[in-house]
Amino acid sequence: MGITILMNRFSGSFQICLFWLATLATLGVLQLVGAGAGFHVGPSGEDFIWTFLLGMDAPVSVQKAFWEHDLRNPLNPWFYLLAQPLISSSASGLFFVRKLVDLFCGLAVYAAFRAVGGESYRGFATAAGFLAVVWNFSRIVGQTNWPMLAAAALGLLGVAAYVRFLDSERRQAHWLWVSLLLYLVALGAYSLNASFALAVPALAMLRRPEPMRLRWRLAALDFAPFASLFAIFYLIWNTTGEVPASALPTSVWACLSTAGKSIGYFLWDPVLFDLLREAWQSQSSGSLALLAGGAVVLGAGAYLTLRAFPPKVADKGGFVQLLAVAVAASLMIVVLESMMSPSYPVGGRSPTLQQIVVPLVLVVLIGWFPRVFPGLAAALVTFGALVGFCYNVRQVRWMVDLDRISAGLKMAVPVIRQPTMFVLLEPTVSLSPWLSDLFVKSLYRSVDVNLKLLIPGPTPTNWREYPDLVFGTDAEGLLAESTIGFPRLILRSAGPSAVPYSQVVLLRPGPNGLTRTYSLTAEELKGYRAAFRRADPLQLKAQSEPKAVPLESLSTWRLAGETTVGADGIRMAAMRASNLSLAETPIPLATNGEYEVVLEASASGPAAGFYVDFYGLDYDHAAQDHPVQGMRRERREFRFRIPAGAKTPNAAVVRLVNPSADSVTVHDVKVFRFD
Repeated sequence: MGITILMNRFSGSFQICLFWLATLATLGVLQLVGAGAGFHVGPSGEDFIWTFLLGMDAPVSVQKAFWEHDLRNPLNPWFYLLAQPLISSSASGLFFVRKLVDLFCGLAVYAAFRAVGGESYRGFATAAGFLAVVWNFSRIVGQTNWPMLAAAALGLLGVAAYVRFLDSERRQAHWLWVSLLLYLVALGAYSLNASFALAVPALAMLRRPEPMRLRWRLAALDFAPFASLFAIFYLIWNTTGEVPASALPTSVWACLSTAGKSIGYFLWDPVLFDLLREAWQSQSSGSLALLAGGAVVLGAGAYLTLRAFPPKVADKGGFVQLLAVAVAASLMIVVLESMMSPSYPVGGRSPTLQQIVVPLVLVVLIGWFPRVFPGLAAALVTFGALVGFCYNVRQVRWMVDLDRISAGLKMAVPVIRQPTMFVLLEPTVSLSPWLSDLFVKSLYRSVDVNLKLLIPGPTPTNWREYPDLVFGTDAEGLLAESTIGFPRLILRSAGPSAVPYSQVVLLRPGPNGLTRTYSLTAEELKGYRAAFRRADPLQLKAQSEPKAVPLESLSTWRLAGETTVGADGIRMAAMRASNLSLAETPIPLATNGEYEVVLEASASGPAAGFYVDFYGLDYDHAAQDHPVQGMRRERREFRFRIPAGAKTPNAAVVRLVNPSADSVTVHDVKVFRFD
């Protein structure tokens, strides 16, 4: 009785927030006790597209670069830009954003239930919110579906707003405007949310008591602005981008069969048992018991909470309306997948909606049999939490493997000083061969680097597809698709490239991770999609590393203008009038030398105009001025190649100049000489 009274004092949305915090706490405990789950989850899969775009000093803005690459979903990049401070805060920043989306999905599902059913549906609404929080697993690798899920949750909130408009006897027009705005954002962020608009006529027909003829007319009137928004969006998209073409099926029965499979992926995705089976095979009995224990704890908490809300539903018409909403939300995906188009494989798009549609449908089904509530709802929460923990175990395991690959790459080549093609002589499940380039570009924050993987398959007779590799003669080099040095942010080139072996780095798995190797034989490539078109074994030459040039400590640099030295480095204040902020220190230069300056700095803004160069008496060339682009509040590393020139000055200095309207803090400076 005491728990019942306590639970009734809190709103369902607050209880969902508490439950979400409980899931995070349980995940933290599982990490502490070594169950294989935890927060050590970073970007993977298509996440590398975004880490690459967000981390690069792009010649075009992030949103335009993504549109140039993807040609659809124009609002999607703005979700990433909004979340960028969290994403950049730590290696697991994107994972935390994904956890926030779990909460948002739970609150959106709860809001839809309450809007349709009112106070009598509070228990079911809370159960659906709990289930949405834990139903966060899918076949998608990484967290790349989080903007789509957030957009779908906005679409669901738009439906709830429309219900408020209906319940006001269509007098409170502001709820209709809110619904339209949310629908526009959901549509612009993910075009397959278009069918959310179909919930409008469905609810207008099912929810209102007017005569049937009047209901049809009012439903059409309400639907008109939503249909107009979709038509305008489609015209804009068709004008500025490329709408994917879908081949119509040759048979109606084939279409219906594929549609049934697509619906099945929504309600019972095979990934459920795949994750459970994978955990059973890879985890010890002790860690499995801990994962199950954590899921049971969450299920028990859900049961104790839901027990305070015994079902009191006299009219079950709300369940029909909620099913109509679920059908409307997923209809566009089902229709496109039923067309059997390569662009929309069966089950490929359902992860963008599952987290809101599945809890909605499952709790509606429970609502038809109130005697099984809240026991069955708590059991589903337990099951969803268990599968979610198994999914998290997979993410952590893959992240550990990516850390191993990253460490091996960085050990072999600490920085990218010339176009570089890594070849990893082992297959790995944690890294897709179609996304390995983006992974390594994000790692080094450079477009001048690529990573190719060996994957099982037939030996290619010539270069055919993206993963194929052909090791040619010393004169031919490595034949592979390459994006090295591509000036724009297109992530794929049009054809094969011959990479000279002087730019190739081979990595072989060893007992302590990856090690660099300089030899390769034809025997090592058997069974992989790689050809060895040379008579002798491949022997690469080791590259010499640059030599560090000694510099004075930052505390002893010569300063001018509004420049001071603090514990975190040299602080160069914003320019006042014509008073520039400068800092410099002597540097020994060689005639015709090639140097690299490594600068670690942060700024209060973009610091446009801030530059680094070499300077001395009768020695100052425009080619040596290197503007620092991409300054941000967080500390970042910048690298510049600077020629010394044919004439060596007697007293050269490396100089930093800040003529911008933003303050800059220089945390460290290093200089290397190439012989």
